Amino acid sequence: MDTIPKEIALEICRALCCERITTWQTWFVSSCWECLVLSNGKPNQMLFSKVPGNRGCAQVNAVYTRRQFAAPDSLYDRVYVSDEQC
Repeated sequence: MDTIPKEIALEICRALCCERITTWQTWFVSSCWECLVLSNGKPNQMLFSKVPGNRGCAQVNAVYTRRQFAAPDSLYDRVYVSDEQC
């Protein structure tokens, strides 16, 4: 597996958190809640940083892989939600 740049991993992580925060059941059941609470929002302590190449979070890995194999200008090519909407 190739390395995910830290900026892209953080961007995907934030987008996933914003997407899941819309319903409290999904938010509290997801590992995103635990990751953010335990890391205090510090990227170097988040789950994706725990494995070399920023491959520590299965959810970030899945979105990154989909983006790599998606057609140009597809849904997975862009950020899901802007920071202002969270």
